[in-house]
Amino acid sequence: MNRLDIPIWIDCDPGHDDAVAILLSTCNPLFRVLGISASYGNASSQDTINNALSLITALGKSHAIGVYQGCVKPWEVEAVYAPHIHGNSGLGGTELLPKPSVDVKSEYFLDAIEAAILKNKGEFSFVSLGPMTCIATLLRERPYLKPHIKYVVLMGGGLDIGNSNANKSAEFNIFCDPHAADFVLTDKTISSRCVLIPLNLTGQVTATEAVLNNILGDGKSNIRRMYYELLVYLSQCYRREWFTEHGAPIHDPVTLMPLLQFYHVLDPDIVKFKYERMKLGVVLEKNGDEGMLIRASDDDGTDQEGVIVGTAVCVDFFWQKIYDALDVATSTSTIE
Repeated sequence: MNRLDIPIWIDCDPGHDDAVAILLSTCNPLFRVLGISASYGNASSQDTINNALSLITALGKSHAIGVYQGCVKPWEVEAVYAPHIHGNSGLGGTELLPKPSVDVKSEYFLDAIEAAILKNKGEFSFVSLGPMTCIATLLRERPYLKPHIKYVVLMGGGLDIGNSNANKSAEFNIFCDPHAADFVLTDKTISSRCVLIPLNLTGQVTATEAVLNNILGDGKSNIRRMYYELLVYLSQCYRREWFTEHGAPIHDPVTLMPLLQFYHVLDPDIVKFKYERMKLGVVLEKNGDEGMLIRASDDDGTDQEGVIVGTAVCVDFFWQKIYDALDVATSTSTIE
């Protein structure tokens, strides 16, 4: 495999920040997206499937990347959605999203993921942007694939910070399916290859007014305008719900940053992804803190088998990669 070509599978629940992650992964030559599974989360799976199909249509990638139906509900708890942040459809705020030019794939998503793993043994990474039900289901039902997975990158959780549950101590993705998240984070075979991108890190990456202006550019590109409108809407929702004054945090695309560093395609001094190893679990009891990320009582910070937890990244580099991806998208988009 060309080391400048990182093979990834994206499980997502689009979702405004998912839309940015799909942009970055499909319009950056350092990534090769093997497939996309759209699951419940920010909206119902029916909505997220339509959103994923619409996004890859807008980006001109619909005939190169298949979209599969992922998980439709959590393992044990009732499904919850986030219309107060993402709108009823999951992608509120723009009229520029096109009608999908292709249909969702009929193949079962686990079969498609297995085929992708076996074609890229030891180099394949799974990127989970929503609830962790899909990756947990893969690991539970097909454990023989674990040795062939290089990394599992997860957006989720927060250390002493949250935005969900009664006590606001859990992050939304883990709160949606705490049992699946706990299964992944405590798996003795895979946990040391799990890279967790928590709220503590993603909160450093916000769509400020300057960022929004750079995304819009001169206003002549429809794909740029679409992303501008999506992030303006998201920022307005965050301002209303969380009183944020400096733009919404753009969680999901941050998951792609450590892969650029860990696959050695870019110098660590450029990406500046920093992390700590931690032994983690999830509160499962319905006590007001369900879904809260917790460190194991015996975690002293020295266990090299712990989860890789991101703590910092070069924010300027991150946004430059988004702008570069938009330049590519302007030439491939079907809505220009």
